[in-house]
Amino acid sequence: MKENNTKSPTSSKKSKSVTTKTPDLSRPVTMAQEAFYGLAGEVVRLIGPHSEADLAAILLQFLVAFANAIGRTAHGKVGHILQYLVLFIILVGESAKARKGTAWTTVKQLFDEVGGQWLRTRLQGGLASGEGLIYAVRDPRNLSGPNGRPFRDPGATDKRLLVFEPEMAAVFRVARRDGNILSTTLRQAWDGEPLGNLTKNEPSTATGAHISLIGHITVSELVKCLTGSEQSNGLANRFLWCR
Repeated sequence: MKENNTKSPTSSKKSKSVTTKTPDLSRPVTMAQEAFYGLAGEVVRLIGPHSEADLAAILLQFLVAFANAIGRTAHGKVGHILQYLVLFIILVGESAKARKGTAWTTVKQLFDEVGGQWLRTRLQGGLASGEGLIYAVRDPRNLSGPNGRPFRDPGATDKRLLVFEPEMAAVFRVARRDGNILSTTLRQAWDGEPLGNLTKNEPSTATGAHISLIGHITVSELVKCLTGSEQSNGLANRFLWCR
């Protein structure tokens, strides 16, 4: 059998490197009207005309707040794994023009009327460490007091937690510090995994936690703070980014 020396039309061409384009944040896509359906859409239609906030920002933050308020009730099933409504979103926009805070204030006022107890006790901010996040939804544990006598920490009786961060850039900065487990803890919380730390003095765990997160950030802060490590370790792709 003779050797076939015929080259394919493309074999003599040099392979081209594949490059990934950076998303063009200057041209946001308008949310389609089909997104404003059901109860959430009705809420936006009722309060939208009385607010200066962007309707999409109202809708998205309403959905996150609602999903946290109902806790581990509604869910889907993928194989044998239950997927609860754990939502992490970040609204990207310029400080004054985007009205991100105005949209949240509108949603917050609504839930303050219909779910005041949940909102007053389970809305927190100021993420600084994974240990702090775990503590907010911790399981019961045995501890030693100042006098060495043991006592029982009852833990968090409500495992729902809605984290609101109007300065999300600060969270990304602290998450990059050496020894900080915040990034890992956030990823585990989104995945619905048990949380825990191995600190010597006060180790803690959190099972069955239902954590949601709303963050606000500007475009310039996003470019500075979201480093390659956040993208490669899977933290960034756990957020829904909206502008």
